[in-house]
Amino acid sequence: MICFVASALDRADVDAIYDKSIKPVLRELGIRCTRVDRVEHNDDIDDKIFALMEAADFCIADLTHARPSVYYEAGYMLGRGKPVIYTARDDHFRAKDSDLHGNLRVHFDLQMKNIIPWSAATNAFASKLKRRISKVVASMLKARRTAQEHLQHEQAFAKESISVQLSLLRTCAKGMFRARGFSEKPGSSRGFDSRPRQLLAVTRRNKRSHQGINFIPIHRLTKSQAIPEWALSFYRPDVDGKVQRVEQVFLYATLKKITDAALRSIFERLTPVEPYILERRFSRSVENGEKEPPTTVRVAVLSDVRSVSEFKQRLKTLLKRLNYE
Repeated sequence: MICFVASALDRADVDAIYDKSIKPVLRELGIRCTRVDRVEHNDDIDDKIFALMEAADFCIADLTHARPSVYYEAGYMLGRGKPVIYTARDDHFRAKDSDLHGNLRVHFDLQMKNIIPWSAATNAFASKLKRRISKVVASMLKARRTAQEHLQHEQAFAKESISVQLSLLRTCAKGMFRARGFSEKPGSSRGFDSRPRQLLAVTRRNKRSHQGINFIPIHRLTKSQAIPEWALSFYRPDVDGKVQRVEQVFLYATLKKITDAALRSIFERLTPVEPYILERRFSRSVENGEKEPPTTVRVAVLSDVRSVSEFKQRLKTLLKRLNYE
């Protein structure tokens, strides 16, 4: 792991804190540190700085003497998604009448950061810096492990046939629905056009509302493969007179990516309410003149599914957005 150190150069106090505290702490933690004036090179100085920042995993930015280059480098690292640990000499946290140009104070835009103060290369500063670096590094390593696990899951999922991938998604969704009190409807393995498919229909009663999910894992969603809009509007569950509201979600999980714009064109009569979620409300009378409970039909899509673990997390988030927890 590599740490890029941004600081004022050719300043005795800053050089001392680097040589006696920052560099030894990093070495103790097994982290290589780079500071541009301590690296032998024959490059343009700006090119070398960018190369060092690109190679680094995180940054220590010492704000002492308010060097603009340090603020720029810290911002660059943050923009690249890399953590920045801030340090500053302890007299830089309050204004001084003699400091007309603000060169001995942390600028206002970083004053709210959790900056580690120092007055000299003391054991107390080294200990605090070590704890902060250890915390940052632990989070980075955890994120890397998680990313590696996701990659392994994606690779394993990609090796399966399309039919197996769809079956895995159906099984995962079925377990998640059951855990939320939904039960499977008989015959839900057949679609609205009576052809066998992976469709899974589940329902639950929630107070005086009837909630249903029609889950359809599919390789690619096109207008010809989508459930027709007329079928959505005519689909009604059998409910008793106590039900005051019916909610139906037609949830697609696609292996291939579909854009939100393409989804809207497929279901052009439904109203977009969020990205990848559309809805329409229905209310109609039956033969005896009584009205059926109002029905809200939603179409939602989880696009470009890469693994079961990723799908599970995305489905959990979607159900929360739909108030189907």
